[in-house]
Amino acid sequence: MEILDGPVISEMIFRRYARNPHGWSYTVSPSSSHGFYDAVIASPEESWHLKLDTIFKPSPLVIGSRSAVDLQHYAVSTPLSFGYREMNPAMVRGLGDEGEGAPGLAELLASLAPVVPESGRAYAHGPFVLTRRTLPIHDQAQAQVDERLTSDMLTLVRNRYPSYG
Repeated sequence: MEILDGPVISEMIFRRYARNPHGWSYTVSPSSSHGFYDAVIASPEESWHLKLDTIFKPSPLVIGSRSAVDLQHYAVSTPLSFGYREMNPAMVRGLGDEGEGAPGLAELLASLAPVVPESGRAYAHGPFVLTRRTLPIHDQAQAQVDERLTSDMLTLVRNRYPSYG
């Protein structure tokens, strides 16, 4: 498996999303070692295993690989699939209103189909599901990919932050 860095894999996944924005999921969980996080991004056709150094900063270090194993079943089921949903001021204006019949955020997002974002427009994107359940390792190949992602992430973190253990 080819290990890709954050910007490259993000661009690749976005291009795949742009072809078909329906049926996606994004699940994040603690990694089984070193305090990192695993993310599984799955579409109906394929899935990716990402390693993040943290989820507590706006731009975490990210590396990842397309998964040889279908990880779609690992994704936590939610009422909404992951995606970009176009928002405009008229839609969201009534969200803060309390009262019978006022739409909530979940109802509003559920009523909108995921779309491919365009420049100059506003979107909500998600949901990102955070779970405590660690990523299951199904075979030796997947275990090797996870070990390589962990090793490469340790190298990245040590190079970026020399005082890191």
